[in-house]
Amino acid sequence: MLNEKQLFEQLTRLEGDKLSVSEDIRQLKADSKVGEDNPSGLSADIIKLISAAAKLAAKADYEEKKEAATAVFKKYEELSGYND
Repeated sequence: MLNEKQLFEQLTRLEGDKLSVSEDIRQLKADSKVGEDNPSGLSADIIKLISAAAKLAAKADYEEKKEAATAVFKKYEELSGYND
């Protein structure tokens, strides 16, 4: 069991790591974006899609998200008369 000081130290280290990784992700997206200095880069919309797909892959919850979204779409169609 950790004492308060140990918990603080570990959380401080992990929060620092999280900030560093967040900055790395932001920079990677910026470096990949189309612009004057990167004419063959990707559009912001494509980068957002790839980022969302990467999050799904990292969390390994694609099937859960797909099932939930499918259920929502079915309920919407049922209640809104979308397919009528």
